[in-house]
Amino acid sequence: MKGMLYHELGHLYQYNSQSTLPGYLTEGVADMARSVYGYNDRYTEKKGGTWDDGQHTDNFLLWLTENKHAGILRIINASQVNWTEDVFKTVLGEDVDSLWDQYQQSFAPTKPTLPPFPEITVSGENAPNGIKEYAIDGDNNTKWQTTENRGWLELNYGVPTFINSYAITAANDLKEADPKNWTLRGSHDGINWTWLDMKENVTFVNRNQKNTYYLNPHIVDRAFQYYRLELQNNRGDKLQVGEVILSNIQS
Repeated sequence: MKGMLYHELGHLYQYNSQSTLPGYLTEGVADMARSVYGYNDRYTEKKGGTWDDGQHTDNFLLWLTENKHAGILRIINASQVNWTEDVFKTVLGEDVDSLWDQYQQSFAPTKPTLPPFPEITVSGENAPNGIKEYAIDGDNNTKWQTTENRGWLELNYGVPTFINSYAITAANDLKEADPKNWTLRGSHDGINWTWLDMKENVTFVNRNQKNTYYLNPHIVDRAFQYYRLELQNNRGDKLQVGEVILSNIQS
């Protein structure tokens, strides 16, 4: 329902070029607005098709925003008063067919094994017993902790790295500091982020409990160098996890 609301609100801000704008672009722009807010379940991202078939348009526009020009959607919307495909060449210096080929090539052809030791960055840490390195040290009896009710944890693998699942382990104490809600995102540059997964109202019944989550293969079919977990606790002024593991589980 919320996804539909974002989609329809997107139409309110669109120009329609006096009703001459192609339907795939009208709907694609509105679907992209839906995807930006995490409701990208209408058309799953996958290789193949064409950029103007209506089922790939929104994800193609989202890829352009993340990789070519952050303001391309606004520019396309403004150009719809007198729409032509030349807007891609004018703004990005490349025609739409070339851009579409690059988008297709961005899908991971292989699924490489995860490098063992990513570089970790966090929003904050509570030294000496709650430092960031404890989130990925393989020991459930240590923990990363921050003295805020929200925080983020970012892993940089140095190269594009494919994952299809992840696990979060609760710390050994302070149930109220367990993560309750979170979003997982991926990025090629550590600046522009793609939504990958979201959980709400999660409960860790036991201390050191490990929960594993599998990503939708139709949505997540691309390797990213950076991954970020944005977390919120249950209550109180601390957030903590015992362990975070990103995985590429082979079937």
